[in-house]
Amino acid sequence: MNMKQYVDIRVRGHEEELIEFIQLLKTITTCGVYGSSRDITVSVDGDGSGYLDFRRLHEDGSHEELEPWPHKDFSDNEDGYLKLSIGE
Repeated sequence: MNMKQYVDIRVRGHEEELIEFIQLLKTITTCGVYGSSRDITVSVDGDGSGYLDFRRLHEDGSHEELEPWPHKDFSDNEDGYLKLSIGE
């Protein structure tokens, strides 16, 4: 049986970007609630203004920074698209 689990993530950024990130999470939740498959396009401004910092929080109160993927993974992707799938 595949049991659901929890992960606690702390997100740091400017208020506007945090609100936009929460809207993305609400969109993902809505798709799951209604059983609706959707492609969601997310554009990230690479000049640093849209930078969000993610940390995974552990039960003992410690945290670890979620490191970005190596630059090579992005520079090899010439079309500028990165596709991630959530769910089956």
